[in-house]
Amino acid sequence: MKSYSDYFKEVDQTPWGALFYKLLWYQLNPYVHKGSTILDFGSGFGKTADHLAQVADVTAYEPDQEMLKIRYLSANYQQLSGDFTTFTNQVKNKKFNLILIHNVLEYVPDVEKTVSALIPFLERNGILSIVKHNQLGHVFSRAVLNNDPKNALLEYQGAVAKSKNFGSINVYSNQQLIAILKKNGLSIESIKGIRTVFGLSNNNQIKEEASWQDNMFKLELKIADDPIAKQVAFFNHVIAKKPD
Repeated sequence: MKSYSDYFKEVDQTPWGALFYKLLWYQLNPYVHKGSTILDFGSGFGKTADHLAQVADVTAYEPDQEMLKIRYLSANYQQLSGDFTTFTNQVKNKKFNLILIHNVLEYVPDVEKTVSALIPFLERNGILSIVKHNQLGHVFSRAVLNNDPKNALLEYQGAVAKSKNFGSINVYSNQQLIAILKKNGLSIESIKGIRTVFGLSNNNQIKEEASWQDNMFKLELKIADDPIAKQVAFFNHVIAKKPD
């Protein structure tokens, strides 16, 4: 049985966990409105689902029962679970204005199959939000934050990245994802960086300072759209739109 207590603390109680979500929610704000219907696919602890449910009608799906035991419950949202077939049966008559797939596709057997299966649940003019790992961001973090240039080089050369909580990470490229989205008729609205620089320092003491957090948030916002900086961000946030 998996224990996610340490991971939950990192998401909930660390400055870098808080900063990730603050940046993500800021980038999502233009697409979230009162009464919006939202699907959070692979919702994990439900932090984003819980946050967005303050203003929107949110349905969350998470198959991992251990994560659901400690999920966020300050707002009212519908939580689904079960295997993928069970999920699709549960939402077969629903359409959503916004579908979130955040740090999920790295762990599914088939990226294209999963994305293609979810797009029919998107309303016309609906938005698909995908947060994905970025290879160069992984390499930079491994080399600088973890002081591990040996394995950073191996990852750069194609070695499979590992997560202590979720195992092997399929770090697929933006080009692969864009091709899948276009094949399904979606257009790319934007690609932004998240955790471009704030995850490079291992000086955790300074990250506790409010001034560091405030200035780092402002910096991350500025460079999220920089065409060079987002190529080395740890995460890319891809926003795609379904046609009318």
